[in-house]
Amino acid sequence: MLGMDDFDRALVRVMLVLSLASIAFVTLWLVLASHATDASCDLFAGTDVRGQSSVSVFPPGQRCTYGGGMFVHSPSYLRLVVLA
Repeated sequence: MLGMDDFDRALVRVMLVLSLASIAFVTLWLVLASHATDASCDLFAGTDVRGQSSVSVFPPGQRCTYGGGMFVHSPSYLRLVVLA
């Protein structure tokens, strides 16, 4: 039977902490997006053009839709690095 040495245990701990941090970031993004309102979907700062707010799961975060789907502003795909 293979045993774990100190290095293996430390590696498992580091991977566990990184996994939990990743889950925490994704959960935070989804919670913040679920509490967002249409008022946070201004097309440009200082204008009254607002989109419809929704939650994007992949990538996680808030998605704003303007003009009945003609223009969609989604979270950056760089957020998927946290999932990887």
